Amino acid sequence: MLLLAGCGGGGGSTVVREAPGTVTVYATGLSDPMHMVFDSSGNLYTANKGGNNIAKTTLSKATSFISGINGSTWTHPIGLTLIGDNLYISMSVANAPGVWKVNLSTGETSQPLEVTFTSTFNFSGVTSDASGNIFASDQTNNLIRFQSGNTSVTSPTGLLFHDNLIYAASYTSAGTIKKINPTSHLVTGDLGQTFSYPYSVSFDSSGNAYVVEFGTDANGGLSQISKVTSGGVKTVFAGPDKGLCASVGIAIRDDYVYVSNGTCTSDASKSNRILKIAI
Repeated sequence: MLLLAGCGGGGGSTVVREAPGTVTVYATGLSDPMHMVFDSSGNLYTANKGGNNIAKTTLSKATSFISGINGSTWTHPIGLTLIGDNLYISMSVANAPGVWKVNLSTGETSQPLEVTFTSTFNFSGVTSDASGNIFASDQTNNLIRFQSGNTSVTSPTGLLFHDNLIYAASYTSAGTIKKINPTSHLVTGDLGQTFSYPYSVSFDSSGNAYVVEFGTDANGGLSQISKVTSGGVKTVFAGPDKGLCASVGIAIRDDYVYVSNGTCTSDASKSNRILKIAI
């Protein structure tokens, strides 16, 4: 545990931080949790795929659930992104509306007005660029879809807008994290490393990338998070020894990594929870 003393203005305070690598359980009681996103107040929203709803976990670790419009539910939500107070939700089931929008202030829920996505797509991730344009990963059809067209990426899953680029996880046995220019919609490169079924990516304040790898074990027992420095060096940040299993989603806030464990059939005690790991 690290104690960081702060002072000034005639007073002082002590901020307690866990040592790097320390793992705590941040949320439980979920059902196949997937991608996550923080709002500006520090609330964590998780696509709770098995519950057909969205979990909201506050800073005090209290979790509540948001359901769909008019008492209905969202069908297998996977991806999330925030634009102001609007939470965009992507679905994983074909023949269901691909992307929904809920206003977190008013509770108003609707299909997104900005994107004309039809029900034939199977969305597993969603993000937005600096202008508020929506991008959704259509894993079934190997495409990243946006307002005016699409970009080919093999089996795309998690999406993230970072440093003026769209990052897309290509979910294969030797998968990559593709970089896509949000203006030209062209693939401009990748992180320079391969991963074992990468599902999502996030970045810390120093520009290091953290990639969730589901791994080759169908039961989820080989999940890990790999760290790729801005110089391209890859190391293992956390693995099964830290409680990862059937891991999918990732979010980073205040130098902590948050990772979602889905249904872990190799060790049920690790299932359906969110872990918090100190960087």
